[in-house]
Amino acid sequence: MDEQRKFTRIKFDATALMMAEGERWQVELLDISLRGALFQSAYRENLSVGGEVTALITLASEGGSIEIHGKVLHIHDEHIGVSCEHMDVDSISLLRRIVELNVGDSELLQREIAALIESVTSDVAENDSLPTGE
Repeated sequence: MDEQRKFTRIKFDATALMMAEGERWQVELLDISLRGALFQSAYRENLSVGGEVTALITLASEGGSIEIHGKVLHIHDEHIGVSCEHMDVDSISLLRRIVELNVGDSELLQREIAALIESVTSDVAENDSLPTGE
């Protein structure tokens, strides 16, 4: 599975607030990439694979927060894998800066951003249909 990843995962120790089905609870961020994150939590009552979640990651050292709107990809033991379906501009800018500082390779970062744009563009193309005029 790791061989298929297009995005570098950054190990990151931070607390976050996860929200789903009208409930919210604290989780630990284990790692993050431009396309998703891995969290740890003993509480998983309202989560199911494919379900929508929002995670608010507070970064004290960076002076900001990252808000991820996504879907649960997998739940294994206390680990919750979340794909990023949407982020606001401030969140993506902060995440880009974190990845840039941790990757240390601007060419790799540019390739990952290009892959992110390509995946978002293809997702939009697959889900966007033109009216048939009927």
